[in-house]
Amino acid sequence: MLPQQMKTPEHAGSPKTAGCSLLTTAIMRCGAWLGSLRRSLSLQRGFSLLESIAAIGVIGIAVVGSVNLLNSTVQTSHDTQGDLGLIQLLRAQVETIENVPYNDDVSKYPQILNIPDNVFLSIESFDPGITYVSNGVALGQVIQQIEVTAKKDEEKASMIFYKIKKR
Repeated sequence: MLPQQMKTPEHAGSPKTAGCSLLTTAIMRCGAWLGSLRRSLSLQRGFSLLESIAAIGVIGIAVVGSVNLLNSTVQTSHDTQGDLGLIQLLRAQVETIENVPYNDDVSKYPQILNIPDNVFLSIESFDPGITYVSNGVALGQVIQQIEVTAKKDEEKASMIFYKIKKR
């Protein structure tokens, strides 16, 4: 209780009366606050047409941007998978050639099985220009540079490796 309330004659008799007076004052203040809140809310009943159109425009731009981002992500993923498929074929072909003995004729190297119909695989040999010399004697061509190329539609990948003739 506040000291000035205790000095008034109506509160002098009983502490319960003073407590009721404070409670009544608090309720009246809350009621006044709720009334002013209700009045301010009743002045603004909703969004205007211009605000609604602007909100729809912003949401529309966000949705279109998200769809475009998703589309480009899917396309990039598809392109990467296609490149990985060619690289896997190349690695399989290189491994197949590495596991067979040296052959002067690259057309005699085996090709991998189950190559898809739309993939073209080629094996070519180039002279790297290296001649092996042992104890001052040239032993001839013993290093073979091999290029394996895979083509699929407009995609192309190739790998170059070396094979050494063992004596």
